[in-house]
Amino acid sequence: MLLEAVVSMAIVVVLLGAVFSLLDPAQNAVATQPLAADMQQRARAAFAELHHELLMAGSGKGPGSRTALGWLRAPIVPGRMGGSTTADAAADEPGFMLFYAPPGVTGARLDAGLPAGPSEVLVSLAPGPGCRRPPRCGVDRSGSALVFDRRGRSELYRVTEARGPAVGMRRLGVDPGAAFAPGASIVPVTVRGYVLDRRRGQLRRHGGTTATLPVIDGVVDLSVRYFGGALPVLTPASSAGDAAERVAAPCLVEAAGRARPPGAPPPPTRELTAAELTDGPWCSGSLPFDLDLFRVRRVRVALRLRVPDDAWRGRGLLASGRPGPGNRGGRSGNVPDLTLRFDVAPRSLASW
Repeated sequence: MLLEAVVSMAIVVVLLGAVFSLLDPAQNAVATQPLAADMQQRARAAFAELHHELLMAGSGKGPGSRTALGWLRAPIVPGRMGGSTTADAAADEPGFMLFYAPPGVTGARLDAGLPAGPSEVLVSLAPGPGCRRPPRCGVDRSGSALVFDRRGRSELYRVTEARGPAVGMRRLGVDPGAAFAPGASIVPVTVRGYVLDRRRGQLRRHGGTTATLPVIDGVVDLSVRYFGGALPVLTPASSAGDAAERVAAPCLVEAAGRARPPGAPPPPTRELTAAELTDGPWCSGSLPFDLDLFRVRRVRVALRLRVPDDAWRGRGLLASGRPGPGNRGGRSGNVPDLTLRFDVAPRSLASW
């Protein structure tokens, strides 16, 4: 009788063990599915924001009727502030900076000259053509603005105050800027910069200043690659009217004439190296940038995300950085890192 009881208990234990072994993977699946869904949602949010901002880079009407703002300065610049002078500096903190004018803005005119020396200035504005919000025409406090003239010179500013027709502005760059005469244009622009904070594991956003805000958590890596060909060929103007239609940055006008012989076919599009984009020659201003950035036609972004809990993070070829144990308490079940890749060709670059 005792022997039969022992055998019965052994059978029950074996059956219970088999049942629990079947339930364990199901429990892991229930735990990992929300983690995977959260990671996919973060990937969708990152794509929506980065794709939109890159697509808009350089957009906005410039001084000529056929000129975009991206003709005046590089629409996309590697690095945090656009001031990296070496490839190593740009690689230490992956990211980029861009600017564009929101759709429909017209901007104002300088009612007085803008000096080159001071980094902070107070200047009076006059409504520009087609202005819907006089007298500042959308140039408001806490926003950014691009000042440019018909020679193609431009500077980015941060608007610090706005009182009636007057605005206080601070240059984004640290170097001396250009001086502008009365009548130069000022347009409200959006300045966006994105950097990877490896310590926090975050993609962070800034507006051309040192302060950053988190955009996406759980980011392991960010890679930005640039593709392009030759510098744009700006053919000599056939008339004064033609010259007024096509206005570009002075450094681009100077270099474009010798970019390639007239009539020669353009070179094929290829990846531009970090060294090519950071070795000069430089377009002058308070935020200098490499002339070769005018060659960029397409940007490729790769963003790798992870689950927040190391214990559920997959390991092996699909995960790196800070790998977790790859399972929970020795049981199966993990969530591999998710890599998001996409290409963007900014609209403003299609007008070259």
